Amino acid sequence: MKKNILFAALLCGVLLSCKKKSFTEEPIPPTLPPTELGYSKLTTEQNKQALEQNGLDFIKKINTLPDEKFITLIERLGDLDLEALSNTIIGRELETIAFAGKNKQVEKLFSAVTTNNVAKTHNLSEYYGIYNWDLQKKEWTKTPSTSKFEVHYPSTATSNTNDALLTVSYTASKATISADGEAYELPAATNVSLSVSGKEELKLTGLYEYKINGTADATPTKADIRLNLGSFQLVVTAENDTKVLTSRVTLAKDSKELLNLVSTANLNGSYPNLEDLETPAEVIKDANMTFDVMNIRLTGQANIKIIQDDYDANDMLPEKESREKQVATMNKNSSLFAVYKDKNEIFAKNEFVMVSDTYTYTDYNPATGKWEPVTRTYYDLEPRLVFNDESKMSLKTFFGKGFTKFIDEFEIFTKKF
Repeated sequence: MKKNILFAALLCGVLLSCKKKSFTEEPIPPTLPPTELGYSKLTTEQNKQALEQNGLDFIKKINTLPDEKFITLIERLGDLDLEALSNTIIGRELETIAFAGKNKQVEKLFSAVTTNNVAKTHNLSEYYGIYNWDLQKKEWTKTPSTSKFEVHYPSTATSNTNDALLTVSYTASKATISADGEAYELPAATNVSLSVSGKEELKLTGLYEYKINGTADATPTKADIRLNLGSFQLVVTAENDTKVLTSRVTLAKDSKELLNLVSTANLNGSYPNLEDLETPAEVIKDANMTFDVMNIRLTGQANIKIIQDDYDANDMLPEKESREKQVATMNKNSSLFAVYKDKNEIFAKNEFVMVSDTYTYTDYNPATGKWEPVTRTYYDLEPRLVFNDESKMSLKTFFGKGFTKFIDEFEIFTKKF
């Protein structure tokens, strides 16, 4: 079972997609483009070049993540088979962090520090002690402790001293969550440090607050998580008062921001337990977000209630008519803009259009007694970019040409996964 600290990361998907449930009563007007910002005067090709370079700059920065020392330190600890590493939430977090860093998977770094996989885990207090790796006997020795969790071990297979140190301090909250019929404690504060030869290579701190929902379950209401990975820094903050959910996720390198996601969601009156939640749309009235990657900023808003109601009301209409209504509703009740941060200029805005295509299959015709080809038309929604000259281009067309260098680099990047 997985328990998200706060589900703000899902808001990106909510902005442009929604499910069939409605909760709110009053429509919320969509966000308009910032009035102080004008359109960029760049041509379409120049916009492509700028966007491609932005992507290349991001990959160049993130490509050094696997070289950070914390990865080999965690992997070495795993090789020494310390039971607490795989049987506690914090140990599993470390394993996931190392995997994500090695493979440059930013989303898994986020998941590692915001998701508690509690099934079949033990409370850290059960493993309190000072552990030392015996270099001669090749086994762990433990000094009992009622308050400490420390691990001293060789940082590499050839190290002749226990030059690596893992320390964990942990304060349990009064909140618990249930999994497989058992209740597991949730942290109020955590502090994890991993160093070699006195130099800290990883530091993870977390502060958490909860709303108690019953005898064995709780809803997270506040989180402040900070993860330092060598030259990289990940910060996740979120706050939920059951009416408004705000969150921020920032990834930086040498204190220079690489990506930043800020989101706000207005919630409906009822707030189900997270394990009962099927989609974020079940609890969100409307949402807005700003997502920065290097110099490109996406900012958007969606009135989920009206969009959902439209889908429900028109679901039984003929497909073409239903899609036409959906397009009109999406354009009226959602907005998304791409901005150059350094110039404060709009690169493009998004609008939805209806597109059609045909497909042909073979079906049996009882009137003729033969198998005959049948052609059908289907309709769908397609997002399109609108530029300063009011020209429009589908995302498929825009990204279909002119990004050869970036695509080549990205293929190299993804093959490492």
